[in-house]
Amino acid sequence: MRSIRGWVVTPDGSDYRVTYYSGDPGTEHRAVYSAVWTGGTGVRDRTVHGAEDNRLSDEEARLASASDAVPEEGPMRCSDRRFNRVILPRSAPGVPDLVYLLTPQTDFVSVPLGGHHRFEVTDGKILAQRSFSKSCISVPLDKKAEALGISHMLDPTPTEIHVVSVYAASKPIYVMTTMNDRVWVAEVSAGRGRVRTVK
Repeated sequence: MRSIRGWVVTPDGSDYRVTYYSGDPGTEHRAVYSAVWTGGTGVRDRTVHGAEDNRLSDEEARLASASDAVPEEGPMRCSDRRFNRVILPRSAPGVPDLVYLLTPQTDFVSVPLGGHHRFEVTDGKILAQRSFSKSCISVPLDKKAEALGISHMLDPTPTEIHVVSVYAASKPIYVMTTMNDRVWVAEVSAGRGRVRTVK
C-alpha cells in the first residue's frame, strides 16, 4: 500500500477533483486515489489508482511541486500539531500558485486566528511569503455569542483567513482594522463567504 504524501484540488468542469498522491519531495508523485466533489450533490468518479493510471495531470504535478517547495519548519507555529496545508492553483498563466500553512483547529471551543501563512510559488521556488499575524491568537467560541470580534493590525481590510475562519466558527467575525479605524464583518451569505463594511 502506497503512503499518502498529500492532496491537490483541480477544477473538473463546474466541480472539483481531489487527488491524493504518493512520492517523496524530488521524486515523481503518483496518484493513489481521486474523486470529484460536486458540492451539495455529493461525490462522483471515485477511483483507486493502479500502476496503469496513476500519473498526475500537468496541473496536479505542478501543485504537488509547489507544496514540496514549502517546508514545515520556519514559520511561526501556534500548535504542536502539523500545519494544515492547502494548495490553490494559480488564477492565470504566469501567476504563482498559492500554498497555505494553517494552524489546525484542535478543539471545538476556540478558533485559531494566528499562525497562518501564505507562500507564492512558481516552478518549485518560493517567490514571496507572508504571515497573517504577529502572534498566536485563538478566539474562544461562546455558544451564547452571536458573533466573534478581533483586531487586525497588518492590513487595511480583512484577509482570506478571516473569511475561512467564519466557517470554522459557524458565526460572523467582526474585524477591526487598526490602521484605518474601520470595522468589517466576515460572514457567510447564501453559502458563500463575503466581507462587508460595518463602519
